[in-house]
Amino acid sequence: MAEFLEDPSILTKDKLKSELTANNVPLPISDQKKNVYVQLYLKNLTVLNQKSPSTDMFSSDEELPAPVVSNNSISGRKATRKTDKPQSEGVEVTDLTDAGLKDELLKHGVNAGPIVGCTRKLYEKKLQKLLDTAAAEATPSLS
Repeated sequence: MAEFLEDPSILTKDKLKSELTANNVPLPISDQKKNVYVQLYLKNLTVLNQKSPSTDMFSSDEELPAPVVSNNSISGRKATRKTDKPQSEGVEVTDLTDAGLKDELLKHGVNAGPIVGCTRKLYEKKLQKLLDTAAAEATPSLS
């Protein structure tokens, strides 16, 4: 299915007429101003972009929703990024409020200063490091 322009006013009057004719849209009997053809295009062609595809049509992988990956449990797979590290105590550092972040830091013995926009990332990293080291010490080594 062809994609139609959201803003057909960028087309010339002649191009609008040819697009409308090619898509079986009846044109006015007499020659009209460009705005009339723009409105016809919007009414008859642009609205076709908004229709959802029927279930019997091909659907690409790009249209599928992204899989939900939870990093709240320790799994056997290797973390690919720093942010993919499994959470040891179920605390999602980035979801904490400023007060919650300060409370968690205090529980781990860190006397934090004011948590504002420019210091928040620093304290989040500090807490995450504390949580990671506490988790590493809590898990027995297999060697």
